Amino acid sequence: MKGLRFPVGCDAAEVAESPAPLRVRLDRCGFSVVSGLKKKSLVAAGALLATHPALDRGDLFASVSGEITEITDDDIVIAAVPSPAEGAVEPPADVPVIEASLAGDGLAAVLKKLGVDTAAFTAACETLIVNGLDPDPGISWAVPLLKSQHACLAAGFGLLGRLSQAQKVVLAVPQGTAASLASFDGVETREVPGEYPAGLDPLVIHAVTGKEAPDNVHAVSLHDLWGLGRVGLTGRPLTETVLTVSDGEYPAHLIVPEGFVAADLLELAKIPLEQGDMLLHDGTMRGAALSSAEWGVRKTTTGLFVLPAGSVAPLDGASACINCGTCVSVCPARLSPGRLSSYAEFGMYDKCRDEGLLACMDCGLCTYVCMARRPVSQYLRMARSVSA
Repeated sequence: MKGLRFPVGCDAAEVAESPAPLRVRLDRCGFSVVSGLKKKSLVAAGALLATHPALDRGDLFASVSGEITEITDDDIVIAAVPSPAEGAVEPPADVPVIEASLAGDGLAAVLKKLGVDTAAFTAACETLIVNGLDPDPGISWAVPLLKSQHACLAAGFGLLGRLSQAQKVVLAVPQGTAASLASFDGVETREVPGEYPAGLDPLVIHAVTGKEAPDNVHAVSLHDLWGLGRVGLTGRPLTETVLTVSDGEYPAHLIVPEGFVAADLLELAKIPLEQGDMLLHDGTMRGAALSSAEWGVRKTTTGLFVLPAGSVAPLDGASACINCGTCVSVCPARLSPGRLSSYAEFGMYDKCRDEGLLACMDCGLCTYVCMARRPVSQYLRMARSVSA
């Protein structure tokens, strides 16, 4: 078996900072590069590279110091150097300060300029639930994060209270863990079922409130809260993510710079990527396969996994639904995924919407149990993208 053997000495119960990468590949899709930035430009960690036009999308910053080796419509690649070279673009002197008086839209505007996506935090609601459960099978950083990053999360809760108009904030954690976790001022901790798919936001909301889709209740992820707290604690732009790296046997939970190239992260983890292996990001159920190991992790990335060749039976998109009903029995939204996928397969998107497509939680269970080996979730995702 392949085995995860990180040189940083972390184990499954810890969250550790990764070693610095030798290069990063940053996603710049939708971003406008700042004036003067070009190939061979020298940049310092924290330097502003690109801005996003959306008011709730954080801007893009260098996660390492180094030289720009590539700028395309999709990526900005930086080759790292140990310290800013002479002539490097330093982090801007006018990096906004999170003043204690800032709140609401004013605070959101400052956080955007510090690389934070604020949409999840500013939704109008009376009760705000922080989903402290792992988002997908294989991802297991939630409890280690709660235990080892208390100061960062406390800073996140502090900023959350100033961003959100919610009257009540609840931290949902897996059953049996609350007693081992430190509390946060002004935050109620509630234990909820932890077995997948119980960690999906709609199911966490139901577990906390006892209601399905209640009004004035919203959920945000622990992952996003950590990023918010990271900025609040350091005063620097957000250029990291927390993720689980695993070969299916030995998980490790790491704080890594944005853009850390998947191939380099696997080499660090001593996980060989062999012919026929499948490389996934963001979970084994709700995540997606990568076509190249040259992909760089995003601030939103929650996991990186290698599935050995032969461990997953191939999907055949041409297979017809056999109407066995298995997908119906596991669907947490009580939909008929098989029928919806058939509608989507033939472009009948209006029928998908009429039969509840938008209630789909994208849990992936329908594909997992499909006896006909149909890409059910993928059909539903396609239909939702058309319906959006």
